[in-house]
Amino acid sequence: GGSPASTFLQGVSLTLATPLLLLGTSIRGKALRQCGSLLGSFVIASLGTLLGAILAFSLNIQQGLITALPNDGIKIAAALVAKNIGGGLNYMAVCSCLNASPESIAAGLCVDN
Repeated sequence: GGSPASTFLQGVSLTLATPLLLLGTSIRGKALRQCGSLLGSFVIASLGTLLGAILAFSLNIQQGLITALPNDGIKIAAALVAKNIGGGLNYMAVCSCLNASPESIAAGLCVDN
């Protein structure tokens, strides 16, 4: 609810909140000590996800994406990679940035779950 101006301000502030918090964090300080081996595991898992996506693309899997979702197949595949690395918020952010259709977004969520 609320006025269009307050809705706009809420959207802008929520969009900027996470990056601003992350930019204020020193990776070399306390955060790195607390993360320990978890950070290394995350990097390895992220690289595995990225390499799997590149391998699938190089094996001509994109034809299936184009058949299933003619306009948004590659967009949804990119969003699913982002979701596997960073969670559902990344999925929605990538879909929004790439202007994926609502139908394709829903299909991607159904496939992933």
